[in-house]
Amino acid sequence: MRAPDTCMRLPIDRLAPYVRIAARVAALTRGLGERILADHELLFFQKGRGRFTIAGREHEIVPGALFILPPGVAHAFSAPEAGRPYAFLSVHFDPWFIPGRERIGHLGSADPELGLPAWLADGGEVARLPPRVAVRDPRLYERLFDAVHRRFPMRDLVLTGAALPDAPDERLRLAGAVIDLIAFVLAEAAAPAGRLTPRQLEAVDRAAAILAGHAGAMPVAALARRVGLSRPHLARCFVLRHGIPPVRFHLRQRIARAQDELIRNRRPIKTVADLLGFASVHQFTRSFARVAGLPPAAWRALRERGADDLVPIGRAPV
Repeated sequence: MRAPDTCMRLPIDRLAPYVRIAARVAALTRGLGERILADHELLFFQKGRGRFTIAGREHEIVPGALFILPPGVAHAFSAPEAGRPYAFLSVHFDPWFIPGRERIGHLGSADPELGLPAWLADGGEVARLPPRVAVRDPRLYERLFDAVHRRFPMRDLVLTGAALPDAPDERLRLAGAVIDLIAFVLAEAAAPAGRLTPRQLEAVDRAAAILAGHAGAMPVAALARRVGLSRPHLARCFVLRHGIPPVRFHLRQRIARAQDELIRNRRPIKTVADLLGFASVHQFTRSFARVAGLPPAAWRALRERGADDLVPIGRAPV
């Protein structure tokens, strides 16, 4: 038996989205039983962890996971793990206005008489979107969703029909906002794994510059606030950019500065420890040895004897 095609297919040449639902769900404590949509849905999880099943295949729900659900494909998701509710953003749409589908239910089974894939026969370029995408820049997705939601607020989860803006210009703006959202999703789906967006690169480079110029300890949460990312988002991006988490990066920066103070300025070990914000000489010595491979006194003694290549910084894992 042939497995169902779980990819969403969108006609790029003729895309003029007809929006049926744009909704925020802030605290869902239960799962979703199996359903089959009669329209298309973008379902983006902001919070919560669990399992999402699409056509019998399981996918992981984590913050930043986007599920792209085409019509006619069975799917369900589990109750959230550890009692932590889901928060998600949902957009239901058709690729364009299709007469007779104005008030189809957004839950239930797709009606084969509606001819859901019939528009594919019209030709033109068709984009295929996979069932799950890990969004690299969740805040940008949220801003794009907000542009849709402002023009189409959903106030009732039992809504069964569309309530589009009355003014033609507002309907065009709504369709344009959804096109912007879909364009972002297409770019995310096509991006190589591990590739950062320009905004993420800028934020990570700012974070690295802040750490390089900061002598004492800096909590990652405080650093994340300064560069406009969440703590876990910054940590993930930082590892992709530098290969190590922000805490390890900062420790190496501090130890590199400590080495400079020990050799060039001939400062006492306790003075260097205080200057760089370590709680004690013992903590400084332990951290120094983890990065440089030797305690600071032994490292300085070897350097003074000209053994520059024996103890390179970063030799031991931090």
